Amino acid sequence: MKLLLKSTFVTGLVFLGLQAVVAQPTNDDCSDATFLCPNQPINATNQDATVDACPGCSDGASTAGNFCFGLENTIWFSFTTDADGGDVSVNLTGINCIGGAGFDDELQGVIVEAGTPCDESTYTLVSDCPTASGSLTISATGLNPNTTYYVQIDGDFNGAGITDPATCNFAIEVTGSGVEEPNQATLNSTATDVCENEIVEFFVETPDCDNESYDWYVDGVLVASGTDSVYNHVAGTDVTVSVEVTCNDNTACPTTYTANTISLTVEEVEVEAGPDVTIIQGQSTQLNGSGTGSFSWSPPTGLSNDNTPNPVASPEQTTTYFLTTTTANGCEETDEVTVVVIEPIGIPNTITPNGDGINDTWVILRIELFPRAKVMIYDRWGQRLLNDVGYQNDWDGVFLGKPLPPSTYYYVIELNSGISDEFDIHTGFIEIIY
Repeated sequence: MKLLLKSTFVTGLVFLGLQAVVAQPTNDDCSDATFLCPNQPINATNQDATVDACPGCSDGASTAGNFCFGLENTIWFSFTTDADGGDVSVNLTGINCIGGAGFDDELQGVIVEAGTPCDESTYTLVSDCPTASGSLTISATGLNPNTTYYVQIDGDFNGAGITDPATCNFAIEVTGSGVEEPNQATLNSTATDVCENEIVEFFVETPDCDNESYDWYVDGVLVASGTDSVYNHVAGTDVTVSVEVTCNDNTACPTTYTANTISLTVEEVEVEAGPDVTIIQGQSTQLNGSGTGSFSWSPPTGLSNDNTPNPVASPEQTTTYFLTTTTANGCEETDEVTVVVIEPIGIPNTITPNGDGINDTWVILRIELFPRAKVMIYDRWGQRLLNDVGYQNDWDGVFLGKPLPPSTYYYVIELNSGISDEFDIHTGFIEIIY
């Protein structure tokens, strides 16, 4: 603990026998200097600070000080210049000193370079030597790169009627080109004018940092965070993409870079292949496509024209057609439509229900595709012999438990598919032969 040379204002004083112990600031000694990160103000105080003055000590060779002021209650800070060095300012703001009769209200400070850390005999003054109240700026020019410098702050003790040095709270911050790395983040992209739904790769370059993290923003909204220097964006609308890069090489003072922004212009493509349609095998239907640009249908099989939005489709089997529209800039979009082709039912006109297992029941081909189908059979006098919904191909010429006589009978089949009356209604005759 440094020797308390002069301070009549002592708080937290505890007596252990005849020895006085005071609550000193943690950075009372140069070896415990508080490290300052660029542009990050911290709160500080020199209340209850002491002086370590002797040849080779940390504060100065004597209480007279090494440079431009006497030593009363010194505290220490340090900072490290960047890879380029340059001008630095140490700014004290909101200086709030203890009032009362005889107390000074000004602080003073210097920036020094130490050949040997915290050895006053190796100190070199590299700044001006200001004294001020309220706010104070210590300026140094042309500092060396990648060098640690020390800041000594002391309470002024000067003037008529002053009996005690200034004891103050304040905020302190280091700024300037000598500690602020230039914006080294450069944002690039694989494209800026793109098609809708195209994947655009954004990547950032930070050549002077090895340990980085990234915050990606789209139109100012955070969309991704992590250590990946690449962000893949699915283009939907015009947006602006930006990134903040935090360099963590210096864990004590992570540095954040804001890179340039990139505006993405997206060409929207419209395409609509139309609703799915059902047709009977052998029939045709007109497709109802629409969109921007040129048109192309695939596959072309069964189409009257594969480069028009509304071709006539006559597929022999169920087919899914894909409509692609292409703009003048080469942007494409695809939609699909399915033409369902239904084969007509196959209706035999004879059954031979003689129990030989061959043609014993009336089997209507593909009737199972129409679960709502209604099947009716009549005799020549109009008597209804069968009225079945969801026919299971099981009529064997029996009515009221008795086999019908060999004869010609008449059927009406209603498929109830909703396609068309022509497709749904079937009439004809069936003959029973033994």
